[in-house]
Amino acid sequence: MLTISPVNKRIARRLAAVSFIVVAAAAVQPWLWTWARSYAEDFHRRRSENEQLTRLIERVESGRDAWTAQQVFLEDLDMVAPRDHAAVPAIESLEHLAAARGISLVIDEVSVPSTDGKAAGAGAPVQPIVISLSVVGDAAVLLGLIDDVERLPLLARFRNVLLEPARSESSAAGVGGFLLTAKVEFFMQQHDAAVSSGS
Repeated sequence: MLTISPVNKRIARRLAAVSFIVVAAAAVQPWLWTWARSYAEDFHRRRSENEQLTRLIERVESGRDAWTAQQVFLEDLDMVAPRDHAAVPAIESLEHLAAARGISLVIDEVSVPSTDGKAAGAGAPVQPIVISLSVVGDAAVLLGLIDDVERLPLLARFRNVLLEPARSESSAAGVGGFLLTAKVEFFMQQHDAAVSSGS
């Protein structure tokens, strides 16, 4: 009768345990690779989003300084402050820029504040046109939209900028990220004043 010594039994148990570990490791390896890849991609995405958000916040804050720099262009009033009937093209420009970025821009209000003054350094009365808007997108897209607006051949500045996480109803179309609400103030030559000065 074949007998197995205690030593051989221990060796057999160890071999069985090692075999089980090897088989189990081989079984879970694809899952581990998938988890590791998913974790790395998520980490990279979050880091990229944080960097873009930081840039967006800095860009919004620097807009106040950019406004001061833009005032030098008032010397070329016809370019940066067209007559007030150009308010509609200004709105269309905003909508076109948003569409080019693949986001939907909502115009909440268009107002024409009363003013009897002149823009600093300008010889003709200038009428501000204030367009209140809201738009949802990720930080990179919103940053690009702000840059696009400030590259328009018009004198414009952002006011009352509010940036907050997008609510679920704001991103119902599958657009995540942030909700940006702001007022964009364009400056136009007062049409009546321009006409009377030419008569």
